[in-house]
Amino acid sequence: SLHDALPIYYRAVLAALKALRSNRRGFRFRAFSDSERLAQTLTELGEIKVVPVPSLAPRLAPTAKAEARKIRFGYLGGARDEKGFALFADAINMTLCLGLAPGATFIVQLALYKQPSPTETRAAVLLRELATKFDNLRIIEGNLEPEAFCAALADLDVLVIPYNHPSYVERTSGLLADGITAGKVLIAAGDTWGSEQVQRFGGGLTFPMGDLAELCRAIIKATQNWPELASSAVQASAVWEQTNNTRRLFQILFE
Repeated sequence: SLHDALPIYYRAVLAALKALRSNRRGFRFRAFSDSERLAQTLTELGEIKVVPVPSLAPRLAPTAKAEARKIRFGYLGGARDEKGFALFADAINMTLCLGLAPGATFIVQLALYKQPSPTETRAAVLLRELATKFDNLRIIEGNLEPEAFCAALADLDVLVIPYNHPSYVERTSGLLADGITAGKVLIAAGDTWGSEQVQRFGGGLTFPMGDLAELCRAIIKATQNWPELASSAVQASAVWEQTNNTRRLFQILFE
């Protein structure tokens, strides 16, 4: 059933809300989600109205135009399988070794968890080896404090969000909200909340989830169509902020 298909933590929230409502007669509460699709699903399954709210992110200072240098593609966040870390590592390997996108450079945050999977470990080893051979690959080791994260994001031209797990069909992405607010070109895995935002607002490219060849094609396409993509990303950021802003959030919370 659709209920069983939900991740266990969503089912637990539904159960808790139902119990709270039945045990405390007259108790009123409102539930919110920054995922429209998830809000709709939870409302349908839980008989509890879940209201979609905006996704907010800080605005960053603009960076130098990429026309004067190579286009910077970046991966930020935890180095996890479900986030497509290994997939992007393989895409970098293919792109660099075959010379598919000579106008590209790559910046990757390598923040492994305490017990990484074999796939994550392999990808980390691959990236460190590639970084010794190619000067257009830079690795950022470890976790980043908020200021360092914002600086790393500001340094990018293209934010790659290659999520590789079915749960991201409904889960939102703070990273994508950061990227679109900052006016970055986005490359997002298909059938995710992120790809929905790219298709709705523009400013990026999508590829089928888990498809290495298509991810490489998206990287190549971004370098070939850079002026148009960069311009559309700026426009997407402006349109995004018309509905994803603090004023709109408070209007929904208190209406």
